[in-house]
Amino acid sequence: FLHLEGTLETIGRRQASRPGHFMPAALLASQFETLEPLEPDERGIAIDVDQSIDSIIERYVHTTSSHTAEEEDR
Repeated sequence: FLHLEGTLETIGRRQASRPGHFMPAALLASQFETLEPLEPDERGIAIDVDQSIDSIIERYVHTTSSHTAEEEDR
């Protein structure tokens, strides 16, 4: 799993900048209340979205490449 983490303010600001977004901004707070982060025993990575897209992608690629290499070594 890839869990993109961000504050309510960051996500709200990004959502507001997308005209015609399918989800009303009024539902964002309830989505945050419902969202469950990955548990320690669940496979996945959490990445903070309060950085550049390139940084997010770089971290994702680096992390998934590392996990794939570890699994191949087993």
